[in-house]
Amino acid sequence: MKGDRNGTGESQDAGIGSRYAAQRSMIFSSGPIAAIMLAGKTGAGKSSLIKLLGGRDAEGNEPVSDGGLESCTKKTTTYITKHNGRTVLLLDTPGFDDSAVDNLVILNDIVSNLYMWALQDKDVHTHGVLFLHDISETRFGGSQQKTLQLLKSMCGPEAMGNVIIGTTMWFDKGAKYESQVKRESEFLMKYWEGIHKTVRVPEGDEEVANAIIGDLLARPPTKLLVQTELLRPPHTCEATTVGRIAIPEGKREAERLAKEMEEQKEEFVRIEKEKEREREKERQEEHRRYLEEQERNRKEMVEEQERNRREIEERLMEEQKKNAKEQKEREEAQQKHLKELEQKQKKEMEDRLKEEQKKNAKEQKEREEAQQKHLKELEQKQKKEMEDRLKEEQKKNAKEQKEREEAQRKKLEELAEKQRKEMEEYAEKQRKKMEDFEREQEKERKRVEKERADAIRRKEEEIAEIQRKADEAVKNAQNESSGWWCSIM
Repeated sequence: MKGDRNGTGESQDAGIGSRYAAQRSMIFSSGPIAAIMLAGKTGAGKSSLIKLLGGRDAEGNEPVSDGGLESCTKKTTTYITKHNGRTVLLLDTPGFDDSAVDNLVILNDIVSNLYMWALQDKDVHTHGVLFLHDISETRFGGSQQKTLQLLKSMCGPEAMGNVIIGTTMWFDKGAKYESQVKRESEFLMKYWEGIHKTVRVPEGDEEVANAIIGDLLARPPTKLLVQTELLRPPHTCEATTVGRIAIPEGKREAERLAKEMEEQKEEFVRIEKEKEREREKERQEEHRRYLEEQERNRKEMVEEQERNRREIEERLMEEQKKNAKEQKEREEAQQKHLKELEQKQKKEMEDRLKEEQKKNAKEQKEREEAQQKHLKELEQKQKKEMEDRLKEEQKKNAKEQKEREEAQRKKLEELAEKQRKEMEEYAEKQRKKMEDFEREQEKERKRVEKERADAIRRKEEEIAEIQRKADEAVKNAQNESSGWWCSIM
């Protein structure tokens, strides 16, 4: 962290890094700017507050804040924002209770940034520190006290007047809110004396956040004690008040942790040896029990095999008797069913034949009666017409009467001949229809006989197949029985 100052106030320290150059080109284009450091325990809301104020880093990214227990800020990062047209640098710092970063690394990172501000005092005016505390925590524990102690060592008595403590995580009302108010008063009297003020910071309240920044900017710029000490040779963190407090403490903590790790390692080895001896005893005892269990299982298996053999023989005999009885019952039931089926089919055929004959006779009779009736009506009609015409012709002249009578006679003969032919054709059709009916009856009879013969043949094949499977089952059972007997022997 060694370096010099030139006439322009710029640092010649080679360890500044390219990120400072990028930030410098971005923020110094508008003249002197204000700088504020944010400190506090992990999860107190530092990154969330910067995000609420619209802070962006040199690459234009806003801070990450997930509200979890793990720290989102792993290193000190400078964010840039605007307040009433003025450029403001916000230094976001990890908590000294961070779960992933060593406290000495955090301190060196913070001190390096404050040193850069001091080297650029013409361009960067330090206006103070905003310390955030989670008021929902019931105790101001060791990590908070250590952080506050380091903060006081960095600021010094003169700059503590530029420190604001913001309390976060407030409840809206109720008993918990009352206990938070009481806790705030206790912490102010016991731990937070000498500061500028305390401010309650509701979650997401942009107005309060801007008011805090405005309050710090309204106060005169100051130099923190650590900045003043770093401007004096040898320009190292070890030579500062905060370094003299934190570094020996960090070394002692590291030695204590190393010693604890060694003791834990020895204890772990001792416990592992003890556990191994116990496990060996348990393995020997388990092996003995296993051998005894195996012997019991062997004896039980032999007894079980003998019982199974006797049970299988008994079941086999019973199954054979049962199969023979069932086979006999199935055969009798099949014979009975076939007889019933044959009688039923025969009766149905006879009934259908009788019904068809009755139906055909009835239809024939109805057709003949209708034809006789029609012929009578036709004859009566024709007779009347002839009588009427005869009377009319007789009135006219005898000759015409004779011609008409001759024509009428011929016409009657033709009509009679036509009726005779129609009667013969009708009789021929009835005869052919009867012959067709008889042929259909004969075909139906043959079909029924064929179906009955096929059904009897299929039943016989099923019976033969069942008999074959039963014989195979008996044979297999006998072979298995003989096989079991041989294996037992």
